[in-house]
Amino acid sequence: MTTLPRETDRCASALTHPATVAAIALLLVNDILFKQFWPHPWVTGKISDFAWMVFAPPLLAFLLGFAASRSAAGRRAAFLAAYAGLPLLYAAFNTFAPVHDWILRGLLFISDGTAGSPLDVADSLVIPIGLGAALAVWRRPPAGAQSLRLRWSLLAACVAALASVASSPDFQAPGITSVGVSQDGAVCAATSRTYETNAWRSNDGG
Repeated sequence: MTTLPRETDRCASALTHPATVAAIALLLVNDILFKQFWPHPWVTGKISDFAWMVFAPPLLAFLLGFAASRSAAGRRAAFLAAYAGLPLLYAAFNTFAPVHDWILRGLLFISDGTAGSPLDVADSLVIPIGLGAALAVWRRPPAGAQSLRLRWSLLAACVAALASVASSPDFQAPGITSVGVSQDGAVCAATSRTYETNAWRSNDGG
């Protein structure tokens, strides 16, 4: 039976905690559904940032912990990199244009040109909340059989990594779908059959 070092086992437990799994699911639902049917980029963007900050630290600590599994000091360094270094790097990504551009170029390479995130200092507002939730989960003692926890943590790591790099496609305006005359006689070109809203109007015959 595979035995995990204490620090790695703690991260495996955090990665499979219901709160962490719920954060992964929230990010996926937000990208797949909320961003499509609720076009409010500020709210959906903060939901993604919060969910990611809840599960990204245990994910990174788990992966780095395996890489440094032979060294106790390395496993502790992995925890610090995940729970301290990652939030600081994310804050720098949201604040400083050179850091933002450098990281975004890497994300664009990984995601084959589909990743995108505007520079927005307000995105850092979710860091203390999400990180606090992640630390609260990490502080809970591991529960259940370690072998089963290892299997679930590997599955959770794969899904979390996929959720981190996958994103919904950018919203594309449907373009002009109809041209007509409004009730007040103006010529309108619109993206729907309603000429009173979301329309380009002309009062001189077009």
